[in-house]
Amino acid sequence: MLLPRWLAVVMAGLVVAGCTNKTAVAPFRPESVTFVSADVGLVIGLSTCGNVQCLRLAKTPDGGHTWTWVTGGGLPGLLLGDGWRLRFADAQNGWISGPLLFATHDGGRTWTQIALPSIGSRTGSVGALEVADGRVFAELAEGADQDTYGPIVLFSTQVSTDSWAAVGNVATRSAGYPGEISVAQGAIWAMLHPGVVSQDHGVEVHSLLYHSTDGGTWHSSLLPCPPFYRRECSLFAQVVWRLVYR
Repeated sequence: MLLPRWLAVVMAGLVVAGCTNKTAVAPFRPESVTFVSADVGLVIGLSTCGNVQCLRLAKTPDGGHTWTWVTGGGLPGLLLGDGWRLRFADAQNGWISGPLLFATHDGGRTWTQIALPSIGSRTGSVGALEVADGRVFAELAEGADQDTYGPIVLFSTQVSTDSWAAVGNVATRSAGYPGEISVAQGAIWAMLHPGVVSQDHGVEVHSLLYHSTDGGTWHSSLLPCPPFYRRECSLFAQVVWRLVYR
């Protein structure tokens, strides 16, 4: 069973100490951690490969008491400083997302780069990724709009395959920013921030909350900022995206 996000955050803090004091992988600076049970977890972070810095993947079978490298070297295709995020659905199927998207189906021993619209371009990226009920969902920022990172499109596939496809009607128009994806109350929730071009205020950002109980049928609710806070909310959404995700 996947752990609640807050518990994963707590465990991520413990990883920092664990990778320094109780592991065969030191020196190591964790960047992103994921646990698939109370005992089994994986982490990517900055280490050394020979005489150069690289990103490596480590695994714990005992709740963080011991860590070992999953492979003998660094993760290919991952540039340092790009803000990569790690997510596993179970002990075998996982993803590394950021400016590119990689998938593994053998516990992290080998990784395949996933080809999706605009991923790998200067403006394309994966804004959020989450797992629910045997499927993985990703908010893709295609980056075609010159003022934002939109359009934003939700993609999905079974966790054991790489057959990604756009989820019908879960997308912004040309302008927009990614939000977050969460699992709660027996449903998958995806927040997207469509942008509306205004002559007076530039790009105003709103919020659309989508939810689905089966991953196929989705319902949406518009969550606009109050009129007198609309510009402040718009600026906040854009600043958070640029600082946290880029």
